[in-house]
Amino acid sequence: FMHTPNIDKLAASGLLFNRAYVQYSFCAPSRNSFMTGRRPDRTRDWNFIDHFREPSVGANWTSMPEYFKKHDYLTLGAGKLFHVGLPPAFDVPKSWSPDMPYVSPAQCDPASLNMSGVSCPAGTTNCYEPAMVAGDGKHYCAIDESKLEYPLYDRVTVNATISHLRYAKKTGKNFFIGCGFHRPHLPWAAPKEFYDLYTDTLPPPKHPDVPVGMPEVAWHQGNFNNTRTKPCPAEDASRFRHGYYAAISYMDSLVGQVLQELDDLGLADNTIVALWGDHGWQLGEMNLWRKMTNFELGVRIPLIVRSPFKKNSIGKKTSALVEIVDMYQTFAELAGLPPPEENLEGTSLAPIFDDPPTSGTGIKQYAFSQFAKGITHGEPWDTCTRCTRHTIDFMGFTIRSDKWRYTEWVPWNKDKVKPMWENVNATELYSHENDDGDDFDCCENENVVHVKGNSKIVAELQAELRAQFQHDT
Repeated sequence: FMHTPNIDKLAASGLLFNRAYVQYSFCAPSRNSFMTGRRPDRTRDWNFIDHFREPSVGANWTSMPEYFKKHDYLTLGAGKLFHVGLPPAFDVPKSWSPDMPYVSPAQCDPASLNMSGVSCPAGTTNCYEPAMVAGDGKHYCAIDESKLEYPLYDRVTVNATISHLRYAKKTGKNFFIGCGFHRPHLPWAAPKEFYDLYTDTLPPPKHPDVPVGMPEVAWHQGNFNNTRTKPCPAEDASRFRHGYYAAISYMDSLVGQVLQELDDLGLADNTIVALWGDHGWQLGEMNLWRKMTNFELGVRIPLIVRSPFKKNSIGKKTSALVEIVDMYQTFAELAGLPPPEENLEGTSLAPIFDDPPTSGTGIKQYAFSQFAKGITHGEPWDTCTRCTRHTIDFMGFTIRSDKWRYTEWVPWNKDKVKPMWENVNATELYSHENDDGDDFDCCENENVVHVKGNSKIVAELQAELRAQFQHDT
């Protein structure tokens, strides 16, 4: 239903993970987690304030790109890999080789501006009005690129990545190159040609109302012409979806440029390529928009890994439950490097490439995620982007099994910075019995935690959830 020929081509030559999950459903905490191979309760990052390089957290940890750098890889990056400023200066010089600067178009923190290893070229990240052809300018816009003052952010990123690949080829060294595209981040600014692929008659969500029995703490205000009791009008939802789809198709075209460059340089047959997102997204399902939830659509992400020398994985689709915190150890093993010596979390997914399961959960039984909420930071059930560690009010912890999702919302001890498990505020249980992963509207439309007959599965998942998160904290 989306026009993504390049991503489709990557999936056809790689392994598609149909059930991959982030550990936190917005940018900075998610990236601090997967770039260190540690869950958010270890990185102590649940907001847009903190980061793992703080002295009391992991100042001496080895990040994922740094691990490859220590093994004599050339490590180069461009775009949004670490979140801007978290850690400072995109973790230059620890994570990245000095050969070429880290490139972040238009978005640099103060530390980057004084760092020779970071380049901050001009770029357009929003709906630049003189170039707008259509759209509301806040959520989405079709762009005439010829009228831009500066190129779109992701155009700069893809050009930097191509330069990095050419330099890597020239050096002959092993390389770890990161390319962080900004789209489909809001606003959905994309060239008009990608808007023209779709119409405003895209179907709205089939289930636009909040789930039956959902606790209030699980919801947030997305500001897409909706309130908690009134979903976004269907016509508006279709227009917003049009913008999102166009942004995805634009990003897909950039993925194609990177893949083509690998082919042109003769590097495709011995280079591992991975594509994933830092969180999911709700497009009006369950009366939710944006990311920032513990629901399936908030934490489930696309994940494709092409490992050319793992022949049994090529063109396969697996049902295995995996977490993005697994990627650090997975890449190390796929690259033939020794296991990281640090106390990482997650599990190497490398064995899956030899025999990808098409049913069941694979080498892991569960996937875990979490999300903080506040009640004193503006709107009710604030999503805590600016909550400090000491001003969180509740933490939601969720576990995904083969057929179920179970969530507990737990009051937060602001002094001890940890959950108070003895005072659970709310619980949720959603069935995924008939979920094949293709229908985004199929599931989590009714909280069945109190339904007679579900007490056994609740007890089972509660025990697993608490064993995981009580260990982390």
